[in-house]
Amino acid sequence: MERPYYSVNGVDILPLLADGGFVWEENDVDSADSGRMLDGDMDRTRVALKDKHTLKCRPLLLSESMMILQLISLHAMSTIDTNIHPKQGKFTATMYNSSRTAGIFCLDEDGESEWENISFTFIQK
Repeated sequence: MERPYYSVNGVDILPLLADGGFVWEENDVDSADSGRMLDGDMDRTRVALKDKHTLKCRPLLLSESMMILQLISLHAMSTIDTNIHPKQGKFTATMYNSSRTAGIFCLDEDGESEWENISFTFIQK
């Protein structure tokens, strides 16, 4: 069996993720004509299915947090490639990220910081 990976623009970030740090979501994209009619019935035409990946990191050293946050915010669109997709197994897509969060966990007397709760989403183009 192939080693699990979650690659962003060719960089495997899976080792930086927390246990349970990958949540998959699939969203419907409806046509502009979809919606509730005056009689209360729903008229719905699905035009696409799009992935949303929510990722949460384990506590990271400053060097690790800088690497991953710069990696995911460098480009407007990223190539995501993984073999841990719950519906398809292997999955490759162009996705975008629009928000990133982080909170400082500790700062030791030498000034070394550890960051926790680094999280971000990727949404399929």
